[in-house]
Amino acid sequence: MTNQMNIRVLRSYVGGFAWPTLALAVGTWSVFGAACYATLVGVLPPLALLLVATVCNLYSFTVFHEAAHENIEGKGRGGWLTAAIGAVAGVMFMAPFAAVRRIHLTHHQHTNDPANDPDHWVATKNPVMLLLRCATIYPRYLYCYLVKIDRPRTELMKEIVILLGLWITAVAALSTPWADVSLYGFMMPSFLGMGFTAFFLDWLPHHPHQETSPVSNTRNFPSRFLSVILVGHNVHGVHHLNPRIPFYRCQRAYDAATAPLAPSDRQTLKSA
Repeated sequence: MTNQMNIRVLRSYVGGFAWPTLALAVGTWSVFGAACYATLVGVLPPLALLLVATVCNLYSFTVFHEAAHENIEGKGRGGWLTAAIGAVAGVMFMAPFAAVRRIHLTHHQHTNDPANDPDHWVATKNPVMLLLRCATIYPRYLYCYLVKIDRPRTELMKEIVILLGLWITAVAALSTPWADVSLYGFMMPSFLGMGFTAFFLDWLPHHPHQETSPVSNTRNFPSRFLSVILVGHNVHGVHHLNPRIPFYRCQRAYDAATAPLAPSDRQTLKSA
């Protein structure tokens, strides 16, 4: 089976309203909201909120990711629901939807290109540098969007206003009873969540960051268990071959695309 044939198999997993994505969004945001309220009334310690909010941040990124690729409302382009879900998901990691979407799509267009891939920031073999790069991915993305990536001026101005609004609100809340919620529920998790996301989605599947072809620029880690824990990102190569496949079908799509292959060809796709 050729790579073209594999891609054709993958296409059959595109489409349909993404009810699991909507459920993930509602579930994640409900847990996050409950944790924030519990901290506000003194039931949940701030550090516990930080842990819960960071985990929710990670799963909310998957919701944002699906909205960015317009995978929520079926085969057509995303409408108001996609935009709304993406915007709410973006609030959790303190970043405007359109800006992060453009950054992510630029990554798809220039995967592993040192000059143009925003995620190439984490391309290193040094563990200490990897930790530092993941920890600073938020300001790196901000720099890429403001300086390196082409985007309409109207979009830029709108996203700057949203970004400033988010952070001004969060900082202002530090002098109110909402201080712990702002710091431990939004500000710190936005950096921690993006840092963990940078490791699991930017470094791990693309290391050693040398290949640029869609069939070889991403690694897969096929596993039913990992598929649940990492919500489909364990077979990130499937996503890069066809970004319109929703996260909850990626493992099945991988299995279908690789099952008929000869061992040598199967290994080729596994490394894709």
